[in-house]
Amino acid sequence: MIEILFAASLFQCGVGAPQAEFALVYQGEQIFVNDRIYTEETLEEFLSNVAIQRISNADCSIPTPFYNTLGYGAPIPNLPGFDSQTSLATWHNSLEDQYESLVLVELGTSDISSPAFDLQDIILLVDTNPDFEPYAD
Repeated sequence: MIEILFAASLFQCGVGAPQAEFALVYQGEQIFVNDRIYTEETLEEFLSNVAIQRISNADCSIPTPFYNTLGYGAPIPNLPGFDSQTSLATWHNSLEDQYESLVLVELGTSDISSPAFDLQDIILLVDTNPDFEPYAD
């Protein structure tokens, strides 16, 4: 079993635009920021079975999501946050060992040279050995 925490969603359609709100859709259920998902699937299976749904404040088109999965202790990409958002490295420093894998999702662009490519549009924390068993009697 793995536990996935929908830790953050930091997406804007452009400079000065409001933050957009997203949900993940998994097995017909909407999952919002700070929600946890428990699944018997592998992380790769989960990512192939989850959809990203725009809830509000995003009038721009969204390309195919770009996923970057990092194992614990892997170097964090040194990317500034788009339009004065907190950088990924600064955000990561606040995690204090709360994950085994980190899934960074980019929705704004597939152009890695773009300032909008900050790999923090959606952030998932993954625990492959959770302490909590949601189905325990």
